[in-house]
Amino acid sequence: MQQELKDIIAISRTLGADTNLTQGGGGNTSVKTDDGEFMYLKASGSALKNMSSRKGWRRLRIAPILATLKNSTAIKKDMVFRERQIAQLLKKACYDNTTANAQPSIEAQMHALLRQYTIHLHPVAASPYVCSRQGKVVIEKLFAREKLPPLWVPCADTGYMTARKIARLLPGYRREHNALPKILFLQKHGIVINTDTASSAIALTRRVIKTCQRHLGPLKVKPISAPTAGDVTAARKAIRQALAPNKTKIPTIKHYFDKDIARLLAQPDIAKWCKIPPLVPHEISYSGGMPLWIDEIDPQHITRKIYQSLKRTGKQPVSFLVKDIGLFVVAPAAKSRTIKDVVTAGLVIRQHLDQLGGPDPMTKRQQLFTNTVYAYSHS
Repeated sequence: MQQELKDIIAISRTLGADTNLTQGGGGNTSVKTDDGEFMYLKASGSALKNMSSRKGWRRLRIAPILATLKNSTAIKKDMVFRERQIAQLLKKACYDNTTANAQPSIEAQMHALLRQYTIHLHPVAASPYVCSRQGKVVIEKLFAREKLPPLWVPCADTGYMTARKIARLLPGYRREHNALPKILFLQKHGIVINTDTASSAIALTRRVIKTCQRHLGPLKVKPISAPTAGDVTAARKAIRQALAPNKTKIPTIKHYFDKDIARLLAQPDIAKWCKIPPLVPHEISYSGGMPLWIDEIDPQHITRKIYQSLKRTGKQPVSFLVKDIGLFVVAPAAKSRTIKDVVTAGLVIRQHLDQLGGPDPMTKRQQLFTNTVYAYSHS
């Protein structure tokens, strides 16, 4: 096995196992070969923690990937046509013997622009900054002593258009600092760390997250007590009746209650946080947004809440946060845990937004892109 492949597997499995760093299939990693000709890149939709010698990655030629950024006609196309065209070009750039036939991450162009070892994550500690109104100002203060200060990247469509924006920003950064940035904060998305070694990439990732977390501070709230089995059963039954009044078959309803959920349920503003629109793309693609807040265990009450949510968002909720009882996820077993991780992380992020000037959620245009393009080829 080539050393670069060993490195990307080790990095991905190390960081991907922590849901505070990324959830579900979110996040991506890459390692370039020493000759700069090829790049091992995480495959789209796969989880970092599951990468192995046989799956979860693609090996690509770098030159044709960079060439796509010079295609000025691509950005003038309809966004669906554009993204399909880019996906086809990325697939053609693959040069490996894997039998998985997986699509390379749509972040390929961004990775191609940066150093040999690149890590892109959605950390709970960093997300409040990229999803708030004053996050950029605070980040500049927090990292003011860095020899290479972070590069703030304004929001753009995930993947190709974000890479084009980074490509436009890099020359100015190089002129000022005589180097590429090692830390990038992507507005309404996540963070990117890139260095010249595997160990320094992991170390810098952890240091950046520690700095972000230190400013936010710990959550000083006493968690609620665990619910009784009877309360859980009653809540599950009420949700099932609300979703399927005619006993139509629906997926399994899974109940979750852990220390994070217990603390969230103790927060006085939890109902408000549930109503904040999606902040980042993976909240749409994996969970359809935040859970529906339920403060009364009654099928008719829940039905009304579902109707109001449908009218507001156009989507039926798949997760329900029930007062004093916990989180309920309505989904196939294979997806249930991912939804739980995404919505829990999203709510933890939301409780820090007020100290950073309030939320800066995705616009309707940005949500449209995610719903029509990104959701089918995320990460």
